[in-house]
Amino acid sequence: AMVFQSYALYPHMSVAQNIGFPLKMIGTPAAQIAQAVRDAADRVAIAHLLDRKPGQLSGGQQQRCALARAIVRQPRLFLLDEPLSNLDAKLRLETRAELRKLQRSLNVTGVYVTHDQEEAMTIADRMAVFMEGRIVQVGTPHEIFRKPATATVAAFIGTPPMNLLPAVLERGHVRIGDATLPVETGTDGADRAPADVTLGVRPGDLRLAASGIPARVDFVEDFGDSSIVNLDAAGHRGKLRAGELPLVREGENVHLAFDPRAAHLFDRATGNRI
Repeated sequence: AMVFQSYALYPHMSVAQNIGFPLKMIGTPAAQIAQAVRDAADRVAIAHLLDRKPGQLSGGQQQRCALARAIVRQPRLFLLDEPLSNLDAKLRLETRAELRKLQRSLNVTGVYVTHDQEEAMTIADRMAVFMEGRIVQVGTPHEIFRKPATATVAAFIGTPPMNLLPAVLERGHVRIGDATLPVETGTDGADRAPADVTLGVRPGDLRLAASGIPARVDFVEDFGDSSIVNLDAAGHRGKLRAGELPLVREGENVHLAFDPRAAHLFDRATGNRI
């Protein structure tokens, strides 16, 4: 069963008729259709709207109607093509949690296409990241967030995205301009010849320090319970996530550091994880 970005509801039919249409087309008895429609509508909380026409529904209600029409067929596979992209931000947040619960209750596999990486991270059991028509990484959301296969995946997955800086890797340390910091490279990394790499550090893993990578504070975003410090580090834009508002001012020069285990290293030529 498929659900599209455009819900493709028949405007002249009621909600109940739209939901039951797939069963009607295969000759299912009317009484059986009515029961299946009620069951599907109950699952997506629109049983009270069965007599309305699609034009009388909100965007979220139309989306639920399209989902119910897919559910009523009792499919073995759901194909969902950006089903939330027409909803406003608040409703999208609410609906993706409901979709997750619905999928678990139905126990039916779903293939879900989205350009919103947050949506993918919150809904998926497993993710396939496509770039330029090719699958570049497959794994659980946690695996892809913790060990992105390429620098491009690292920059895409995560909010805010990973900070990426050109660096030189040598004897278990990275050199960025005049700053040198230790990184965890595994058992064979300490003996490697100097190599051009891209250093990746998540915003939540960066911290202000007395020494380290020099940076200048561009501006600070205050979210109340947390803040994002926007930085210029060696000519590259970066972000630091802090649990509380840090005592820094716009234009102030600071230094950045991180736990060596938090470093992600990518080959600068290929972009692949080291």
